[in-house]
Amino acid sequence: MSIDWTLYLVTDPDLAGGRDNVVSIVQEAVRGGVTVVQLRDKEASDEQIERTARELLGVLGDVPLFINDRVEVAAKLGCHLHIGQDDMAFREAREKLGEGQLIGLSIGSHEELAAIADDARPDVIGIGPVHSTATKKNAPAGMGTVAAAALA
Repeated sequence: MSIDWTLYLVTDPDLAGGRDNVVSIVQEAVRGGVTVVQLRDKEASDEQIERTARELLGVLGDVPLFINDRVEVAAKLGCHLHIGQDDMAFREAREKLGEGQLIGLSIGSHEELAAIADDARPDVIGIGPVHSTATKKNAPAGMGTVAAAALA
């Protein structure tokens, strides 16, 4: 599977001005060069995530879709999955998703990276936050570009 990782968009319904705007914003972002999309909406129900994901799949073409946290929805729709350190164990996610789709894992420190077991490696690692952000509740302070590069 060959993926262009040049520009990875993580959706945010609040920054989009509401959940109903996410699909049209993603569509414009893809026209502007986005190469991977992660559907992230912590407050939505599984049904809302599935509905939005189905709409996104209709406009993304060859752009891969990762679904944040919702392994059941990702498995049902054949999408990739992204999980954080506190969402679920990687092995559990892999078991539920199956082998055909990618799983991304957020990493924010050398300790978290070192804790990844050899037999349970994610397909994709997201490093961050690089800069401090107000768009994610309870996000740690940004590590800066030097620390992110060292972790990479």
